[in-house]
Amino acid sequence: NSYSTDRHGDPFTGGIWTLYNRYLTLYNDAKKTINDGKPLSDQQLDDLKLATDEYEMLLPTYHDVAELYDLIQQIYDLFPAVKSTFTANGTTSSAQTHEMMLRYDGSTGPLESKEDPVYTLTQFEQYLTNPDGQGTLTITSENGGVLKSSDGTFNLEYALTYNGKPADLSTVTEVGNYAAPMDSGVALHVKIDNPQEYPVTLTDKVTLTFTYQYTDRLGILREVTDQKTLNIQYSTNDMYTVTIPAEVDIPWGTPAVSTAFEDESGNNGTGYKVTCNLNEGSSLSVQAALASTDFALTTAGTSESIACTGSNSAAGNFTGKQVEAQGAGPSISIAADEWKNIPVAAYRAEDQITYTVDYTDGSATP
Repeated sequence: NSYSTDRHGDPFTGGIWTLYNRYLTLYNDAKKTINDGKPLSDQQLDDLKLATDEYEMLLPTYHDVAELYDLIQQIYDLFPAVKSTFTANGTTSSAQTHEMMLRYDGSTGPLESKEDPVYTLTQFEQYLTNPDGQGTLTITSENGGVLKSSDGTFNLEYALTYNGKPADLSTVTEVGNYAAPMDSGVALHVKIDNPQEYPVTLTDKVTLTFTYQYTDRLGILREVTDQKTLNIQYSTNDMYTVTIPAEVDIPWGTPAVSTAFEDESGNNGTGYKVTCNLNEGSSLSVQAALASTDFALTTAGTSESIACTGSNSAAGNFTGKQVEAQGAGPSISIAADEWKNIPVAAYRAEDQITYTVDYTDGSATP
């Protein structure tokens, strides 16, 4: 019936399929290790290299077996594997961005960062046929080492050091070359020699880029990069950002919409995120409310609709420093029967959720 089953539908177990199953076991074991963010053992790497070398030396007839060719390609496609993290204030995250917030309180003298983030290359598995390669870590600044207002009216120079070494942010700073995960990370520190009071927030974006070049099995030169971004914000006032979804995604057939900002599959939920740095006494309240707890999703050109029911969550309250703190939005439920017997189409309901942000200034002189 196919390359893998006989006319009775039973899988072949001998000959080439003994080879296939051995390769599959190696692939599954390596994939799990890489997905878990762990380094492959020397034994795993040796076994994978032996398997690919063995395959390349097989008779051309074996190369014509699609299942075997595809499996070998999947083994190659596991590489290179690159992952990194930022660690700050006792928390380690693989998120692409990290926020550093600096506030000027009117004091004289330099202003320096207190929570220095540490970049760490936690995983680096080189391409199988390029075992002696290495990657390069660089630092760049969007504004060339200057904190700027969004309209460019205000500018403030600052200095960045990595592991105590000065970074020249007017150009690309090369931190070093790496052939394996880092034993220790790269700590970033910001210093402003002449802090001043400004009516707006000043920002800069510092990007750490790990770049690895290799030649694949077909002789093609390729490049893979891993980036982490440090967003630096400088302010003399309370500051906050509330991020809401532009649209709420409702996967077909779902019984309930996520109340988080985003579900595990990357679909937008009804929730929101708050990043803030508030003085003592200041606070932020966010309420996400449905226009109606009973509404319908409709599609243009038909009378079909999907009935939805919902309920509002309590308002979220935030104080002090928060970085992408999650707030729950309203819950939305759809009965299973609503999905039956309706044509597949794009169903929508406009202007159903209103997000209200209330800021309380706790300073003596707002």
